[in-house]
Amino acid sequence: MTFMNHCAAAGRTSRSMRDRAQRGPGAIFICYRSADSCGYAALLYLELTRVLGPQRLFLAGESISAGARFDVEIVDGVHRAAVMLAVMGPPWLDARGADGRRLIDDPDDWIRRELTIAFARGCRVIPILTDATSLPGGADLPPEISALSTCSYRRLGHRDIRWNLARIIADLAPRRSPLARPLLPRPLPRVA
Repeated sequence: MTFMNHCAAAGRTSRSMRDRAQRGPGAIFICYRSADSCGYAALLYLELTRVLGPQRLFLAGESISAGARFDVEIVDGVHRAAVMLAVMGPPWLDARGADGRRLIDDPDDWIRRELTIAFARGCRVIPILTDATSLPGGADLPPEISALSTCSYRRLGHRDIRWNLARIIADLAPRRSPLARPLLPRPLPRVA
């Protein structure tokens, strides 16, 4: 049995009661590497929870009950998602394991697994590039997730955090976004 089949089968039988009751249609899965973008992932979760409510969101640290099998819960979360926000910081692509290999090249890397499932299901994947991160090229990614290089992305950086968050919310819930209301044009940066 392949990893994907094993987790898919396990996910149908071991989901926590809380997560089964909460996530429904339109669920949003926040995918992130702890070592490079957990702060931005948490910020997205908090802001989206404020606007959309927690029932539509999956963030591993918040959505998995104590004692639940995280592997099953993560796979189930991706299967239930309509949208995946792939939060990517500068070291995302080149993060390395203890053996010196890039993590993304390891078939057992959780980020790769999550993205693989999302693309296989036809889930809408929105890369969220933090600060000065660049979108990886298709040749830099494993074939099963190379489509990530062609997904339209959004930025999330400390300099324009409110604007960036408003734009992401507009993508996910247009009627609830501050951008749905008439706003003054975004101010130009001051030149000294």
